[in-house]
Amino acid sequence: MDRSVQLVRVMTGCQFALGDIALEIAPLRTHGGNMALGEGEELGVADSLRLFAEEIGLSFHTVRTYRWVAARWPKDQRQESRLVRGAPDPGVGAGRVRADPAPADQ
Repeated sequence: MDRSVQLVRVMTGCQFALGDIALEIAPLRTHGGNMALGEGEELGVADSLRLFAEEIGLSFHTVRTYRWVAARWPKDQRQESRLVRGAPDPGVGAGRVRADPAPADQ
């Protein structure tokens, strides 16, 4: 069991690290944060994330999810011992996510 817990910690840490890198590549903008034509980088957010995903061998959707979760979970509130489900927590203010341990029956 100790090895399994350690593997979950490593996996969760990797997911957050990749999400943080994806945020550096394409930071989340506030609601309505569109840029005027001619502003910004050569590649759009989706194109940048797609290129990053291809380079590291993950799907675009996986990288996009890691980025979203990393943006909404402050580094000081991350818990390495729990898997990140990525679903918004209805009991917490908008923009936060929770980490739930795997259900007891699994």
